[in-house]
Amino acid sequence: MKEATYTLDLSNAGVYGFWGEANRAQSTHYYLDDSHLGKQSTYLLPHLIADLLDIAATIACADYCNSRPHNHGGLYMPLKAWRREFDLTIGVREPDLWNDKAVKNTLEELLQWMTDDSWSFHFRKVLRQRRMNDQKVGAVQLPLFSRPEMVVALYSGGLDSLAGVVSILHSYPQWGIHLVSSVAKRLDGVIKQQICKLRPHFEEDRVAFVRMPFHLKPPKKTKKEPTQRTRGFLFFSFGVAATYVAQRKEFVTLENGLGLLNLPFNGRQLGAHTTRAVHPKTIVLMNRLLDTLGIKMCYRAPNLLKTKGKLCRELRDAELGFLGARTISCDSFPARIKKWDQHIEIHCGYCSSCLLRRQALFAAELIDVDRASHYCIDVCQPWPKQQLPGMICIGKYDLVRMQEPLKMMLDQVALLRSACQAARPEIELLRSFPDLSIALEAIQEAPQLFDLQPGDNYLGKLCSLLRCYVQEWDRFPYTLEVV
Repeated sequence: MKEATYTLDLSNAGVYGFWGEANRAQSTHYYLDDSHLGKQSTYLLPHLIADLLDIAATIACADYCNSRPHNHGGLYMPLKAWRREFDLTIGVREPDLWNDKAVKNTLEELLQWMTDDSWSFHFRKVLRQRRMNDQKVGAVQLPLFSRPEMVVALYSGGLDSLAGVVSILHSYPQWGIHLVSSVAKRLDGVIKQQICKLRPHFEEDRVAFVRMPFHLKPPKKTKKEPTQRTRGFLFFSFGVAATYVAQRKEFVTLENGLGLLNLPFNGRQLGAHTTRAVHPKTIVLMNRLLDTLGIKMCYRAPNLLKTKGKLCRELRDAELGFLGARTISCDSFPARIKKWDQHIEIHCGYCSSCLLRRQALFAAELIDVDRASHYCIDVCQPWPKQQLPGMICIGKYDLVRMQEPLKMMLDQVALLRSACQAARPEIELLRSFPDLSIALEAIQEAPQLFDLQPGDNYLGKLCSLLRCYVQEWDRFPYTLEVV
């Protein structure tokens, strides 16, 4: 089966106002609202960063609106047939800069790595208004708040994001944190609740939150691509814009080490079948793009050597473990999971994100937080046979499907355990998980991006991380149903 090939002119994809031009049925559009970045919107992004936002949004459009090849069973075809080939024309304000060979090569390398797709770009000058920022000629920067010490962080509303925020605020009492997010309206409400609960435990001005509303409007009857491997690049561009407005030189992802490495669960997951949104190589390539563009800024991942369980223990040690019950970590949220009632959000309970959440809470001895969370499927109890709130009636096929993520994760843990117990665990880990060598090379290239020192035993540290993760699973009282 050949690769799917898409040649697209999306130079006018950006629209001003979601309910205006974006309703045209026969073309792909996006709406990006950058008006919340600064107080009273009194700021002006330079053309370079404004272009980065629009390029990332346009790429997200192309990714979402053009599906990968599938076989007749609805599954992704392996190897080459999983790939797509994109030839995109994108409208920018500074086409000469973006058409520079070094810039295009760096951008194409980054996206090929993140998606497994082939990318080719052509940039042309388009000055039409796409966002509020485009009409603010002569405006000045005014950040949301101006503490001398402040970190800008990408924020998802998940458990390790919250734990990462508390870790920073608790470890550095003089620091503030500026959280950047782009989430659905329902999760936006969850995040606002989290921040309202955070602020009373720290000084009021230490926590700021900015949301970047983003909407895709594909043509009607478009077959959408659910993997959306370019969303990590879109969030990265949001971080760059927010960091510029906040007048800082760096921003961070709060993802834990296992989330950064995102090792495959089994041999069927190849390449970008597992997301590479914050993989160490992705972080390095994103920083290389910033350098090539001349943007004096860096993107760091300080939690590489921490498991989600360790971050949760830091949350517990700060006596703020109860806040974990207000986080959402579910692959099905919010599209396929309804609220339990008007005030209670619910997790599916069986996806890999839900399982990692619960595994981390048990590892951190935050059992009360786990009990205060609501799951459609409780994998720590006998598997139900009846209909549950927000879900269809459960049959034999549903049980097989729902247990699959847990079985795959247990397979991975067994393989990790075997490698960590080998006579030469580092060598065995590289043999069992070849992709680990790619992460190792990226860390060796730029250890400072991961809060490591030059010359450290990086492979040994990764081995310790994975050994800790395996040991944490011993505390998770999951069950499996024979079907």
